[in-house]
Amino acid sequence: MKRLVSIWLLFSESDSVYLGTIIKKLAKEYDAPEFYPHLTIYGGGLVMDVKEAEKITTEAVKDIDPFTIEMKKINFTANNIWKTVFIEVQKHPMLDIIYENLRRRLLVYKDYEFLPHTSLIYKNISEETKIEIIRNLTIKKTFLIDAIGIASTEGNRNNASSWKLLFKKNFKR
Repeated sequence: MKRLVSIWLLFSESDSVYLGTIIKKLAKEYDAPEFYPHLTIYGGGLVMDVKEAEKITTEAVKDIDPFTIEMKKINFTANNIWKTVFIEVQKHPMLDIIYENLRRRLLVYKDYEFLPHTSLIYKNISEETKIEIIRNLTIKKTFLIDAIGIASTEGNRNNASSWKLLFKKNFKR
């Protein structure tokens, strides 16, 4: 069955809890949706069969070990709800390898420009509020990526709390 999906890189359990706590705090404070901590590696309206997505995703990371990414800075965008306030991530060779492995297999479905980041809040808020959020955040510098997942972004696409993780593949160890 075809569904609207995104492919996410997933954090280690401890980093997922760490980021989830920040996301929940911001969601409560700014009446925003809660969502699963992730780094979207391929998405933006990808419609495909979930079993096919699982096969492609598993193949794309078959030789990948867990790896650590570094925060570049906490940032925001003016008019993009999907980057309200986010952790901008340093370039990392494994991010490029996974993205290219996916892109080769998924280009027939949809092209996607990968800009490595992890969102902390999705909400239409003023620039002043975004700056205030950033000023009040203290975030650690490194995060362990140890899995890839497929999330359904169907339903209310604008409500991140309705997104569901359908599949998770841990990296080899």
